Amino acid sequence: MARFIRRGKWNAALPFVPEEILRSAPVVLVESQALNATACDKDRFEVDMRRAYEGAKKTMKKLEDMVSADKRLLAQALLLKANTLANLVSRQTVFEEVDNVDPLSSAFSAARKAAGYSRELEDADLGNAMRVMGVVERTRHELRRDARSLHAAQQYFLLASREFEKHRVEKVNVWYAVAHWNVYNAFLDQKNIRKSVSFLKRAGDLRAQIEGTKNPHTRMYRKQLQEELKAFRNNLGEEAMQLEVQSTLQEFDRILAAVKSQFWAEEMLHADKGKDLFR
Repeated sequence: MARFIRRGKWNAALPFVPEEILRSAPVVLVESQALNATACDKDRFEVDMRRAYEGAKKTMKKLEDMVSADKRLLAQALLLKANTLANLVSRQTVFEEVDNVDPLSSAFSAARKAAGYSRELEDADLGNAMRVMGVVERTRHELRRDARSLHAAQQYFLLASREFEKHRVEKVNVWYAVAHWNVYNAFLDQKNIRKSVSFLKRAGDLRAQIEGTKNPHTRMYRKQLQEELKAFRNNLGEEAMQLEVQSTLQEFDRILAAVKSQFWAEEMLHADKGKDLFR
């Protein structure tokens, strides 16, 4: 079971959980993560996302009631809350403000807090935390057409890729593939077709490597790639797409160190301010 959880395959882990702990915080979290990970069907997407969101909140409540909460579990619950909330808001699902905080600010704050826990634990979930922060920023862009938010989203997605590589989980963690899918969408929003299809190709290859060619998400990625390449007039070969991904990440690396070190320094001083790394 632990092997599946480390790889982000929560739906595969669930059947191995003993009945006597089925309602414990870790299992509520795994069940909710499975709903989030498998939300692919358009007809059930919002239902499954909302159930995952409620499960994340329930997990956080259970952990908060414990004398000593597991920071790794808490980080995962925070990420699940942030990711599902951003996805629901992007579909214009109505959420009431709580304490005058809008849903996207709440989602970003949760992801940022999870990033802090993951960094403290030197955990690979730091990559997913950065990815989810990007998801929140891209949702801001979708709703407000804010160019700064789109730029920030793209940078977070690229940073997520590098964090996964740093922890050497890129061959087993599905969220590494999803980060490339996210980069594809960010470049697509910017009308940069060459870069977008290159990251889409990479996302499909990674998803196939991690979950197999028959996985619904793998099929979706590859079908989307076929459609994008048909619409793209320039004949972009596989080698050219690989080079495009590499050069984009290398260009990103040149600006990363200074920005990242400044962010973490300010994060320690202003843990409650919701500081945005790329703004």
